[in-house]
Amino acid sequence: MRVWALVAAMYGALAITSPALACKVLLPGPPEQVAAAFANQQAEMWDEADLVIVARVAQVRTKATPGVQAARQVDLMPLTSLKGQAGSWQFELGYTGTSSCGPMPAFNAIAGQSGEQFVLFFKGDTPMQDAVLLSITAEDLVEPRALAALKAQEGSRSQWYPRLSLRRSINRGFICLR
Repeated sequence: MRVWALVAAMYGALAITSPALACKVLLPGPPEQVAAAFANQQAEMWDEADLVIVARVAQVRTKATPGVQAARQVDLMPLTSLKGQAGSWQFELGYTGTSSCGPMPAFNAIAGQSGEQFVLFFKGDTPMQDAVLLSITAEDLVEPRALAALKAQEGSRSQWYPRLSLRRSINRGFICLR
């Protein structure tokens, strides 16, 4: 009997500490609190990232992936680099599994529609799924250094300059944190 109690306690401890079972989300709160958390997250990711780009969803499809039925995949076309220098080749992001939070990885660019633009923060100088630190819609960009880099390119590429609004993130009620 003691052995079963010990085994049950060990499984319980593992379940509590398991990162696969934990979702880090900022629960709905006052808009100022949500906006501040979102801005802080972007500033941290800007500091950590070697490459930050604006990319457009070029193609959306599904693909058979172990553990995910009809896993969504998107091809992203880099439009401009805000930090570092990216090539102009397309790269793919896609769901590779699920957790209690939903499809993983939780990059909102994967749920994007064809033509929608996203700002992606990467560790390293190559745009690829394993290097993504953060993915946000272009209109949700608030990080001052990223906005300055984007504004510097505004003259020839004004269609990439986002509307400065957190409306979409606040209306979703939460922001997924890494």
